[in-house]
Amino acid sequence: MKKIYILTFISSILFSCTSNPEDKWRGKWNFDSYKVEDISQLYSYYNISKSGEIDQYLMPLIGVDYLMVEDGNANNLSGLNYSSGKFTADDKYLKINNKKVYEIIDYRKNSVKLKPLMLEFNQDDNPLNDIILTFVSDDLYNTTELDYTQPQYNKWRKIPTDKEEPQTIIDRLTQQVEYARIYFEKESKLHNKVKTIGVELPFQFYRNGIVLEEYDPMQKWTNYFYDFDDQQLAYTYLLHAFKQVNSEQIKTDNILEYDRLLLKNMETYLKSVKVNIPK
Repeated sequence: MKKIYILTFISSILFSCTSNPEDKWRGKWNFDSYKVEDISQLYSYYNISKSGEIDQYLMPLIGVDYLMVEDGNANNLSGLNYSSGKFTADDKYLKINNKKVYEIIDYRKNSVKLKPLMLEFNQDDNPLNDIILTFVSDDLYNTTELDYTQPQYNKWRKIPTDKEEPQTIIDRLTQQVEYARIYFEKESKLHNKVKTIGVELPFQFYRNGIVLEEYDPMQKWTNYFYDFDDQQLAYTYLLHAFKQVNSEQIKTDNILEYDRLLLKNMETYLKSVKVNIPK
C-alpha cells in the first residue's frame, strides 16, 4: 500500500511539472464589468461634473471585450485595441507576443479581475485611478465555427493614421458589417440573445427587428475612421445599405433569422459597391 502512495505522489509531481500553467486560461473570457477605486479622479480627468456621464467616455473605450485563449495563442479585444498572437502567462501578467496586456489582480476558476495595461488611465502611478475589468468564463463558446475573435474578422480594427480613399472607407465599413453578422450569428446561437454594444455599428436589436440609429460621433464604431468626413461617408453608405435591404422581402417568421439575413444582405450589398469620388 505504501508503494502505491509513493507512486501516486511521484506521478502528481510529474504532472504538475509538465502541466502548462496557461491551460487554466483556455477558452473565452467575456467582459462583465469595470471598477475604479476613486471615480472622482476620472471625473477630474474628463472635466465632468454631472454624475453618470463617465460611462459615455469609458464604454467606447471598454466595450464588450474578450480574451480568447486556445493552443498557446490568444485573440484579445480591449477597448479599441485588438491583439492576436502567442499567449503566455505567469502569476502577475498576461502577455501576447511577449507584450504585457493585462496585470492579474485576482484569478478564480470562472471569473478574473484584470488591469488592462493599454488604457491610458492605467499608466500612471496612482492605483486609485486604475480601472479593473472583470471577465467571466464563457463555457458555451467554441471555435468550431463563426469564431468572431479571429484576426480575419478584425482587420478593420486597424485605426488609420491618415485620410483614406473612399473605396477603402467602404471596404472597412463592409468588414465591420461582416463582423456584426458573424457576432450576431454566433451569439444568437449560443445565448439566444445579442448584446448590442458588441456589434460595433449603430444598431439596436428589438423583438421585431433591427433599427439603425442616427449618426452620433460618440458611437464606438466611428473611432475606426480617420475623421468626421470619413465617418460621414461611411454612415451615408451604411444608411443606404440598410434602406436598400430593408425594402426587400425577407420571408421568415424567425426574428433571429430575419436579423441575420438583413445583416448578410447589407454585407453583400456593400461588397458590390464601387466608389470613385473625385477629390
